[in-house]
Amino acid sequence: MPRRGYLVRALLFGAAPLAVTGATLLWYAASDDLPQPGSTALLESIIPVYDMQEVHSTYVDAQPANAYAAILSVTPGEVVLARPFVWVRTLAARAGRGGRTDEAMWNRPFLSMPSTAILGRVPDREIVVGLIGKFWRLRDGESVTVQNREQFMAFNRPGFAVSTLSFHVDPEGSGSRVTTITRLRATDPGSRRTFLRYWRIIGTGSGVLRRTWLRAVKARAER
Repeated sequence: MPRRGYLVRALLFGAAPLAVTGATLLWYAASDDLPQPGSTALLESIIPVYDMQEVHSTYVDAQPANAYAAILSVTPGEVVLARPFVWVRTLAARAGRGGRTDEAMWNRPFLSMPSTAILGRVPDREIVVGLIGKFWRLRDGESVTVQNREQFMAFNRPGFAVSTLSFHVDPEGSGSRVTTITRLRATDPGSRRTFLRYWRIIGTGSGVLRRTWLRAVKARAER
């Protein structure tokens, strides 16, 4: 066979696994359906208008109270992809300051991180946390800490984005359906364009991370 034929075959054999991997990741990260309307009442009251939304869910073989307790207590250390995701996400910042990720964070509940604010909760049904920042900036990405729902909803400084991460629990069969919804709204048109460009790059990875987060919640609830 001519040398060119060998080269073409080598390229095809090399590209096939990459194509399959990429297709699998896209499928795995794809958004699911929204939960029951009653489960999102709190979220809708906080951020009814948004520029980006992704939805992921999983079935948990546990009662809603146990599923909800798992959401509140699961830690980054229990999430399979949390460490590599954080390592990549903070690489530029760590290179600039020569620092390391705080090891203590891996054993703290996700929803109690200093950068997040609990905006509201409905026991055993729904919890919404908020973050404000320049998420698209890998180095010196300024964040804004708010203490409550009112401060979060009133924030409108240009150059930022407000984001919510929520969890919703619905009874399903003998167990529960746990859904996580991520929403983001930019505070001005320029930030919206910048964020959406950034999201086209990291959106799939973020979706996969949400899936593995739900798997950690499921594992904890079903113990």
